[in-house]
This record gives sequence, C-alpha cells and structure tokens, in this order.
Amino acid sequence: MTTTTSATAVLSEELARPHTPTPRRLLRALSTAGFEVRPAARGPAWMPTTPEAYSLVKQAADWHHTGLHDRYKIAGKMGRGKRMIDRYLAAAAELGLLDPDAGEPPE
Repeated sequence: MTTTTSATAVLSEELARPHTPTPRRLLRALSTAGFEVRPAARGPAWMPTTPEAYSLVKQAADWHHTGLHDRYKIAGKMGRGKRMIDRYLAAAAELGLLDPDAGEPPE
C-alpha cells in the first residue's frame, strides 16, 4: 500500500491530538496511513536502494573479509563514521555478503 501523505504530516497530526503521544501511537498512526513499520528485529533499519549505496555496503563487507573487523578502522579506510559502517555491515549481513562464499545479490 502506498500513500501520498508524508510521514511528517502524519506524525504532526498525531502529535497535535489532545492525548499524550506514545511511541506505539505514533507507529500505529504511520502504519494506518500506509507506511511500512517494521520492528528492528526483522532486519536492519537501513538497506541500500541505489547502486552507489550497494557499492558502499559491498566495500565495507570486503574490508571485513580481508580481516579488518574493527569498525573504527573500516570507517577510517572508507572515510565514513562508525555508525554508518554499522549500518553498512548490518545491511551486508542481511544481504548475505558477510558469508565467505557470498557473491552478487540475487536479481
């Protein structure tokens, strides 16, 4: 289901209601408006959607495969922050790129 309403508009409307906003109410409002709300346990919060983002995920996975497991060092090599490297490696794990025999993702 797609929506033409922005997430900001949905959240603003929910915050303007007279009741006390809770995380559950905010997530329910987003879900009701047609946004996909996924619990964190189902996968990483960020996944690559462009070829450029995928190449960064692949590069982080490649550094991990070379034996560089310190995320701060990977961040330094890639010129990114440690938090972004955490996202890249979480996405790489979800895509199966951290497996030793992983190739390109399925089409």
